[in-house]
Amino acid sequence: MSVRRKAVAASAVAAVALGAVAALPGAAAQAAVKPFTVTLGKPSASVLYPGGVSRTFLFKVTNNTGKAEKVSGDLGGSAKGAIALNGNDVRFSIAPVHAPKTAFQFGGEDGGMIGSFYPKGQEWGSYFTLPAHTSYTWKITVGLNKSWPVNDSRYYLFAGAHDDANHYASGMANFQAGSGRNGGPVVAKLTGGTTLKASAPVYETLTLTNRTGAAIRSSYEALGYGENTPGPGSDATIDYDLWNGHAWVPVKDSTLAHPTTWANGATLSYKLRVRVVGKVGTAGKLTLFVDGGATGRYISWGVSKDLQVVKG
Repeated sequence: MSVRRKAVAASAVAAVALGAVAALPGAAAQAAVKPFTVTLGKPSASVLYPGGVSRTFLFKVTNNTGKAEKVSGDLGGSAKGAIALNGNDVRFSIAPVHAPKTAFQFGGEDGGMIGSFYPKGQEWGSYFTLPAHTSYTWKITVGLNKSWPVNDSRYYLFAGAHDDANHYASGMANFQAGSGRNGGPVVAKLTGGTTLKASAPVYETLTLTNRTGAAIRSSYEALGYGENTPGPGSDATIDYDLWNGHAWVPVKDSTLAHPTTWANGATLSYKLRVRVVGKVGTAGKLTLFVDGGATGRYISWGVSKDLQVVKG
């Protein structure tokens, strides 16, 4: 997944999870209108241990109007830390307490978790009909599986509701994951030249420091470049070479291998040569970006740099 795609995905999840009404059409006129509200009860405990017991809390949606309101349930989850989540990291269920029979879907997507709950027997995204001045209540149960990344120190679970008129309300349960001592970033820097010619490559240095609080295992970094270059009339492609201490060697499958165990606090450094292969038409801009993976997962960070591509 590219840095740009991850940024778009992260923005979309954040907008749903936080109920960012400013991003919704007509939200300014509706900001003061609250046809329904949501309430999250206090979880049975605030710490989740990988492979440990689950925690429960109540989720309530209240219709504040004098007419029936159609609402659909939204779910989201994210971690504090650099290692992305997948659908196997979290145990989750939702059961009606005072509400119609309920079905749900909830799983990993783009490094976080996203889902929905809706009337049982209906399609994903279907609406509950909430009578006037009435509340529906569900019990949410959540736990961490043994696969939970030890680098991540917190788990944020969002639950909300929306209708078809762009009204949205949500709440968040904030759990400490394990010891809570980890959860830092991977610090990335990309330094070097800024102009790339067909006759002259550009040299870049990529440095990565593990500040996540724990080792990262079986990781790699993926290289990519923007499609907005080298410009109209070009048949050029971009190739990468890695300095191995003795010679420049092609980067295989656009990936840079890491040690099997990348220790906490350790810095990795790569010297890269970026080359244009083929004809450059008009001048253009190339965006070099790098993102990574660990134990089959994406690392939730990326670094990019714009290069000018010129003829010659």
